[in-house]
Amino acid sequence: MAKGKDLVPFIPPTEEEIMLIQPNNVTFGQYNISEWQENLLTLISDKLQKHMSREEELPRDLFNQPYVTIKCDEAGGKNHKTMVLKEALDLTKKIFSFRWVHPKIHKTIETTGAIITTIHNIKGTNQVMLNINPWAIPFLIYYGVGVGGTRYSKGLALGLRGNYTKRLYKIICSQRDRKQYYYPILQLRKDLEIPEVYSNAQIDQKILRPAKERIKESGSDVWFDYELICKYPIKGRKPKADTVVFNINTLHPREEGGEQYEQYS
Repeated sequence: MAKGKDLVPFIPPTEEEIMLIQPNNVTFGQYNISEWQENLLTLISDKLQKHMSREEELPRDLFNQPYVTIKCDEAGGKNHKTMVLKEALDLTKKIFSFRWVHPKIHKTIETTGAIITTIHNIKGTNQVMLNINPWAIPFLIYYGVGVGGTRYSKGLALGLRGNYTKRLYKIICSQRDRKQYYYPILQLRKDLEIPEVYSNAQIDQKILRPAKERIKESGSDVWFDYELICKYPIKGRKPKADTVVFNINTLHPREEGGEQYEQYS
């Protein structure tokens, strides 16, 4: 039995310190949602993670469907419940898709559906209840064999401005153990659903540069510098940037090793 002097009191983490994990399938999914909808997904993931860790039970409604209760102040700032409701309603139209192998018939199945099925406005409060499609749960939280996980700060994910900035924050969090990450611009356009009219210069000015500055200023433990390069030049043509090179910076680099890194991991 441990001696009393060896016992260390547990201090619950603050909102800023809470770390969430989402599958890389979601991190690198091909979708474009608003920053409020990104916040809703972060808050839903928080509730699901607490359920999976048995910290909180995932409640079910009168029809035995799972739901989460969202504080609108967290999702969209104070006094923006109307906006949160509007964004949640629009999120019901967003489609997710993933593949899995049926354990009995041993066939690959592609499952498609909406993440949120029903919205309940709790009148006179700043809260809403969102029914979650049960089939969206493995899409939102499963990581394991063949699917890596992205570990990120809940507080920073909610606080960063801009939908592209929020997406890029989670993307670089997924690469925190690397020094560099090469991201083909064509794939970046698909994953973030960047409008076709955006030139490389506009991607630089309107997406990458603001994200770099906001993430660095947020106090994140991981941030990035970047450059646009032509990795695959075409003979006879003027070189054109086709790749973004993200230079990953972190307060706890892998090469340092030692006790601090092990505790952080």
